Amino acid sequence: CARPPAAIMAAETAAAGSAVHSDLPGDATVGVYEIRGLERLAGVDLSFFPDNRHAVAAVVVLSFPSLEVLYERCATVELTVPYVAGYLAFREVPPLAAMLQHIDTALIPQVVLVDGNGAHHPRRCGAATHLGIVADLPTIGVAKDVLLVSGLGLRRATEISKTLHLPGDWAPFVEEGDAAKEPLAGLLRPGNGGRALVVSIGHRMCLHSAVAVVRACCPRGSPEPIRQADLRSRRAVAAWLEGTPLPALALDTAPAGAPERKRRRRLHRRAGGGEEEDEVDLDLTPELRGLLRLLPGAGGSGAAAAGPAKQCKARLEWRAQAGA
Repeated sequence: CARPPAAIMAAETAAAGSAVHSDLPGDATVGVYEIRGLERLAGVDLSFFPDNRHAVAAVVVLSFPSLEVLYERCATVELTVPYVAGYLAFREVPPLAAMLQHIDTALIPQVVLVDGNGAHHPRRCGAATHLGIVADLPTIGVAKDVLLVSGLGLRRATEISKTLHLPGDWAPFVEEGDAAKEPLAGLLRPGNGGRALVVSIGHRMCLHSAVAVVRACCPRGSPEPIRQADLRSRRAVAAWLEGTPLPALALDTAPAGAPERKRRRRLHRRAGGGEEEDEVDLDLTPELRGLLRLLPGAGGSGAAAAGPAKQCKARLEWRAQAGA
């Protein structure tokens, strides 16, 4: 199994403490019957090439409430961080954050929807929360699959889903009898009446506002910003494989003299004896160090303290070149 460095685990846990679970002044506001001040929503997505190492990152900005495309961009990227279950953000957030930096100032989204979890996560810092902190933007996590967190998982989600009869119905995702506990996610029946979605707090959004925004832009089985980003990234992968060139995501490379990514293998014997198993202990790579510096609690102060969100791109140490 792949084991993330202790610094990554500690940084993600610390970053969760800096996430804001309420609507900040100046953001769009959600009333009882309407969402006021919200004009632009964004969706982000990654679609992979067959080698599972290169991908197309996509960002789409839609108008609200008409959900018309205002901006779209796709670019290829090489993901050098390996997949580790529960730590997907360290693999996918850097290119998604960089894509947000290319958006014209006049079209910067007020809310970003992420295909994944936010605070509904073992360390309360899923990809949506991670991206929100790094980009310093309000984010919402929307997942189709139910992640097991502290015993809260598919069993309870199935029970709650049975109470959601009409499109737009939702309920807090908590165990029965935990009504007093602050919910970090809710289950929402989408506009097409299909399988309930897990909507979780990302950053700078309370759960009530997050659900209201997703419900207002989800006429089908998934939120329109995420659906549009997914469609474009998939089409871009197919077009590239057929010979259509795509721009490579231009990110800052690691500083001169930075060590190359290393992997070392070791044997670990389970406590009490028994079968030996291979484990991979991953060193901190240049791109991971760049991302860690953006997270509070890892020697960094976070995007909010770093200044405008556009400064994030310059601090991401990530080498991205597709087709290599």
